[in-house]
Amino acid sequence: MYLTLTRNSGAAFSLASDHTWVFPLVTAVVIGWIGWMAARLRSLPWAISLGLVLGGALGNLTDRIFRAPGVFVGHVVDMVSLFDPYGQVWPIFNLADSALVSGVVLAVLLELTGRQRDGTRLRARPKAADPATGPDDEPKADATAETERQDRA
Repeated sequence: MYLTLTRNSGAAFSLASDHTWVFPLVTAVVIGWIGWMAARLRSLPWAISLGLVLGGALGNLTDRIFRAPGVFVGHVVDMVSLFDPYGQVWPIFNLADSALVSGVVLAVLLELTGRQRDGTRLRARPKAADPATGPDDEPKADATAETERQDRA
C-alpha cells in the first residue's frame, strides 16, 4: 500500500469528471433517504450498511463543498494506492470510498439473502399448488371431471 495524493473531480474511476456538480445533488438525496430510513430501521446489519454508506457519502460531500475549485464542484482527495505508488494497477481511493463501497456491498448481500430493514427475513414462497394435482403432485380423481365441466361451459 502506498500513500499518493490525488484530487478526483469525478466519481469512481474518474467517471463524469465534467459533471462534478451532480455528485453533491445525488449525495444529498442519498443522505436524505438514509435519514428517513433510519427512523424505521430495526436491523443491526442494515444499520451498519447504511451507516457505512452515510459516512462515505458525508466524507466525499465535505470534499465537494470545501475543496477547490469551488463550492459543490470541489475535488475529492484520494490518497490510498494499492500495489503500486501511481494507481496504475488499482485506482487510488480514500477512506470514504472504502466505507461507501463496503456499505453498498453489504446492502446488496442483505437484499439477496432476504433480510428486511425492519428486522424480518423473507422466506422462499412455497410452490403454487396446481388445481389438477394434490399436495404430493398426484393427479386428483375429480380433476378430469372438473376440467371437462369447464370445457363444456
